[in-house]
Amino acid sequence: HKILSEKHAVSIILFLYVFGPRTRTEIYNAISSSPNMPKKLELLEKYGLIKTVESEYSNKKMTSLADLGNKFAASLIELEERSGGDINEYRMAKIKAMMPEWGRIV
Repeated sequence: HKILSEKHAVSIILFLYVFGPRTRTEIYNAISSSPNMPKKLELLEKYGLIKTVESEYSNKKMTSLADLGNKFAASLIELEERSGGDINEYRMAKIKAMMPEWGRIV
């Protein structure tokens, strides 16, 4: 099984790198509401890219990057920056997409 060929795998990793630990619902809302998303998260966890942790502030389970996922995301971001990309543009685009009312504020 080739994990990186899985649709949304890289997007999930980058999202968690930029925004930190999130609930699965937050990941679904930001990346995809496909019924296959739980399986994709299980696969990423199986291969040591993400992990499930308890929230510091509530009883919610959070998904965060494991060490391998952090290293992979950092490498992707370095490549993006070398090619002239900007992770802050990604961050803002994702925030705007997650918050439809954002357009009325900015």
